[in-house]
Amino acid sequence: MKINNDKKRLISEIDNFDVISFDIFDTLVLRNVFEPIDIFKAVESRYKFENNDLSANGFATERVEAEHRARVKRNNQEDITFDNIYEELSLIYPEIYLSLKDLEIQTETDFIVRNDTMYEVFEYAKSHDKKIVLISDMYLPKNMIHDLVSNLGYSGFKELYVSCEQLKTKHFGTLYEHIKSELDLDYNKWLHIGDNYHSDVVNAQKHGISAFHYKKINERDNSYLEINSLEDSIFTAMEINRFHTSSKRDYWYEFGYFNIGRLFYSFNHWLTKNIDRNVNEVLFLARDGYLPQKIYKEFRKFDKTLPKDKYFYTSRRAFQWPTVILENSDKEIVHILTGFNPQFDQKLTLSEIFKSIDIDVNCYKDLINSHGLSLDKELSLSDGSHDSAKKIINELLPVIKEKLVQEKLRLIKYFDQEMLNHDNVAIVDIGWRGSIQKSIQLILGKPVQGYYFSTNPFLHEEIKNHSKGFLTDKGMPSDINEFATKYLMILELLFTAPHGTLNGFREENGKIIPILEDEIVNKTFMKSVSSLQEGCLDYISDILKYKSYFDNIDSYTAVKRLKDTLERERLSDLLAFSEISNYIGFGVESEKKEYVKSYDFDHQFSFEKAVSESRFNLWPGAFLVKDSERYITSGEYYRLYCSGNESVAFDRQPTANLELELARKIYRYIKYRGIKLSVLRAVYSIRLIISSYKNRKKR
Repeated sequence: MKINNDKKRLISEIDNFDVISFDIFDTLVLRNVFEPIDIFKAVESRYKFENNDLSANGFATERVEAEHRARVKRNNQEDITFDNIYEELSLIYPEIYLSLKDLEIQTETDFIVRNDTMYEVFEYAKSHDKKIVLISDMYLPKNMIHDLVSNLGYSGFKELYVSCEQLKTKHFGTLYEHIKSELDLDYNKWLHIGDNYHSDVVNAQKHGISAFHYKKINERDNSYLEINSLEDSIFTAMEINRFHTSSKRDYWYEFGYFNIGRLFYSFNHWLTKNIDRNVNEVLFLARDGYLPQKIYKEFRKFDKTLPKDKYFYTSRRAFQWPTVILENSDKEIVHILTGFNPQFDQKLTLSEIFKSIDIDVNCYKDLINSHGLSLDKELSLSDGSHDSAKKIINELLPVIKEKLVQEKLRLIKYFDQEMLNHDNVAIVDIGWRGSIQKSIQLILGKPVQGYYFSTNPFLHEEIKNHSKGFLTDKGMPSDINEFATKYLMILELLFTAPHGTLNGFREENGKIIPILEDEIVNKTFMKSVSSLQEGCLDYISDILKYKSYFDNIDSYTAVKRLKDTLERERLSDLLAFSEISNYIGFGVESEKKEYVKSYDFDHQFSFEKAVSESRFNLWPGAFLVKDSERYITSGEYYRLYCSGNESVAFDRQPTANLELELARKIYRYIKYRGIKLSVLRAVYSIRLIISSYKNRKKR
């Protein structure tokens, strides 16, 4: 049942009664933990964090057993008190049980949040002069619960009843009888609202009280069945509670809050735990460091020992070309300058190469014509045009090298200007191979420490001992690395900054000024990213108050929500992503790519062709089919129109048949010769093909 339907039904029901009673926990207020026992785990975690002391080890389990023993000893009464429980715990933790007792109350208070949906119902009842009573089967003292609900805005209720004070419960029905007698109520004019079906519904109705079952929030969502840790419990509960009780925003805000928030919190939590406190300055590298720096600043508000931060303008073009490229042989330089990315069906022209090098093409038209090329011809490996382009660039190498030398001098001045002469600096970036760190180390002439969102197995050798990755570190865990590789362009979308990429530097009045590329007008895309990041930052703001309860957040917990969303390919997500596109490579119009492509279901439609083409989407493998007046996902189309027929091969890796054949040969060579893959120095995308080939063999 939808929450909004609950609210509408309740409001209409309230009009028919004079007395409205509410259960408290899981009804008027919610806990930002998935299960009540997780409060005890949080107490244990917080005690360790605040005291740097392991003497509370095992508290969560002992707390449950202590409550059980207290109830067994007092089986002649309906409920027990908080003091009864801690009498048992005093025997196990004689020196710290009072501290644990206070900490449990603080923790319970920290994790309680108002249920805004039920608050509206409460306020409606109050505004219509209903007599409101709050009732709870709970061991916590009445004054503590009264303060708790009052601080959350609940006021104007007639009375608050707690089972541990009365030693009567809803569970046995005696608390209803006590309240009726004390307040002189009429059962027939009384509506009770609560989450426990036995205590709040069955027992209320047994006494002639009308009852409304307000289903627990965590029972409304079946996508969170497996909770792996306290951290996962906190993340999940906050997400569920927010989703089911707050008013909805636009799609991209919701996507940022519910899919990205926990991932970016986890990354920054890991960063702040791992970063060397002796670092003088942390450089967040443009452009992928834009959002992480914003979040890091929020963490610094809680921890003043964290190193100061700086947004540092970088790009592969501006840093690698005048540093790394100049370290290579002429042949390798030509290879780098004429390289392009076939993984995303990227096209390359001679015009784009000249533009990237920033050389006036008009000065070299005769040279270009002599090789039979036009500026705008798409270079191809098959027709010799790519080889011709290489020859042109090879002839221009002296000019190119001189230009890169000048760029390097300006780059060094930029470093001096930004005072990167500290003994100890660190960088933060999205990661992958760590190319920028390699360039920075070349310029500084010393190693720097890199902290990355994710690094792959092909991390540059020069930085392997000076880098750490969060989601994956040098490609491990391998299954998360496969996920990150497949959805690389969506991950990069999340890190998008609201400014153009760095093309280089210019010197003006003795000052080095970054030259930023004019962003191609893509208002829909940037508006979506802005809203997404707003949602993410709001999540960070909400979750930071639980910072002291977090220990280690593993990759699986961090990426859980996003991974589930991308792999499920829900219609609502695909529709939203089908409305945005991005630019790959040099950012020219020919490189515009869709995240999700849509096809009309007509006589020309080929499902196999759509599957094949979707491998090159920025959301690989995801596409929509417009069937009559509605859109359906590829999975739904397959179930509707392909079931029972010859199966369609879903090979969603962005690879060509030629590459697949090469992968097969490499795979057989590795298998029978026992040679390590790293020795082959293969293109990284080949690794995906090998993985795909292995899976095919298993099938």
